[in-house]
Amino acid sequence: MSLTLQCVSDSSKKPVSKKFPGSLAVSKLKLICSKLFGIAIGSLALSVQYPDCDYVLKLENDNDNLQYMGIPTGSTVLVDEL
Repeated sequence: MSLTLQCVSDSSKKPVSKKFPGSLAVSKLKLICSKLFGIAIGSLALSVQYPDCDYVLKLENDNDNLQYMGIPTGSTVLVDEL
């Protein structure tokens, strides 16, 4: 699935589009976002904005995978720093 990673806590960082397997766990997605945007994993808050709507889903359970959560391709992962 194709997702766009967008750092909302620092607008100077450009969004990054990547393809991920549906089996990717939220914990691994946090690790990827941490490396991409230079935010400590413990300070990350991830949520997903679905394409073509305003619905936003918080990614709180690190053990869930993207497919289980029903995240569609084309969604934007909003990366925020707590």
